[in-house]
Amino acid sequence: MQRLNTQILEPQSKMEETLRSIWEENNFALDIPIIDLHHTWLVWLLLQLENESNKPDSPESIEKIDTIISELVNFVTEHFWVEECLLDYTEFPQTKQHLIQHRGFVEEISQNISYRQINSNEQISEFIRILKDWLIKHILVEDTKYKEFFLKERIDTRPFFDDLMKNQKSVLISKDQANLFNRISGNDTMTEVISRDIAVDVYKIWKAYSLGLYIPSIDAEHLWLVKVLVELERANKSYDSRNRDIFFKKSILDMINYARDHFLIEETIMKEFGYPEYNKHMNEHRKFIEFINFRNLQKKEKVLTVYLGIVNDLKQWLISHVAIEDKQMAVFLRDSVKEIEEFISIKTNKNIFTIKPEHKRFYIQILKMVER
Repeated sequence: MQRLNTQILEPQSKMEETLRSIWEENNFALDIPIIDLHHTWLVWLLLQLENESNKPDSPESIEKIDTIISELVNFVTEHFWVEECLLDYTEFPQTKQHLIQHRGFVEEISQNISYRQINSNEQISEFIRILKDWLIKHILVEDTKYKEFFLKERIDTRPFFDDLMKNQKSVLISKDQANLFNRISGNDTMTEVISRDIAVDVYKIWKAYSLGLYIPSIDAEHLWLVKVLVELERANKSYDSRNRDIFFKKSILDMINYARDHFLIEETIMKEFGYPEYNKHMNEHRKFIEFINFRNLQKKEKVLTVYLGIVNDLKQWLISHVAIEDKQMAVFLRDSVKEIEEFISIKTNKNIFTIKPEHKRFYIQILKMVER
């Protein structure tokens, strides 16, 4: 594979030339448009990440790296959703093995996202290594297997993707992704698709990053936090300053309430059931409160990047803390789930714990999607 070194590629047009060269020389194209669009976007993010990693440290560069990592999280969520739906639709015989590789990639990504440490040179280098390995080992090898299967079995995937594009609840394509793919592929057929269903977008993130702990009361709170993220990110991309302000204030309030109510539940459970990493976990909770206070202060000081910053913070929290730290807690507590739910119910009836009805309703809505 061509060496991905972009330290001299500052102009976007020059970087696109490099992207086109990498794409063509390595024969990445599967001739499945949406999948190729996703893969093009992944190479583009890798080029952007390498470019930023070669710049001197600055607040602007750190913010840009955070944004690229945020886009990588979005890539994993959307790409794995579409690809896994495709493999299920076509009854690809190696689907199970393919999904195992997806989960392994997600675990690598999650393990290397650590709140407020993502900008260390070591972590950036590790991210670049992970992405290069994925491009070489997965896209050029594993993804080619289903392409060959489709050709051998004469499977026409166009009806699947036509339906996907029409059903805006099922797919999301940004204007930047569509425009980039059209320029690289030399056509103008790809267009922006805006998802219209918040619950589906929440479910995609929940599934892609395996955020479920299988402790219903705790999962309900985590799902609500994912919903806050989805709404906040939508508002941030709306280019409507009033809309952004409204959702920023709402999200800050939701996160403050989450920190107060949910952390009390989690910390009480950990103490009651003897979780050995209690102190470490509690310190992680303090970091969540710190970043809320930090972004709230930025908003008061009218820092322009505050909206993007809080989206990145919240995304990193979910992918690192919930997917890693909380999952470790859940493994320790897995034999006590029934007792934990009874404990939470007793404390809630005594008004010691607070779980809002809308959080429970949303949890049930997502649970029905999982069971389909």
